[in-house]
Amino acid sequence: METGKATAMQQVKEDVTVSVAMEKAIKLCHSLESKADDLLWRISGNHGPSPIAEPPSSPQSVEHRFMQSSDEIVRLAGQIKG
Repeated sequence: METGKATAMQQVKEDVTVSVAMEKAIKLCHSLESKADDLLWRISGNHGPSPIAEPPSSPQSVEHRFMQSSDEIVRLAGQIKG
């Protein structure tokens, strides 16, 4: 009986750890998106911080927007070099 209880407690501990890690990852994605938006704003010739965009509704949209931002940064960097 004690082994089952210990196993259940270990599973709860692992679930909480994963949940906390996921929450931190989502916050990091939001932070990266904000920094990417700011970098694009500045690369585009604007000054000061970029206008605040509405937060995305899901982690998938964060990933999608980050990839779009990354592609745009690479494109603009190519224009600056070339």
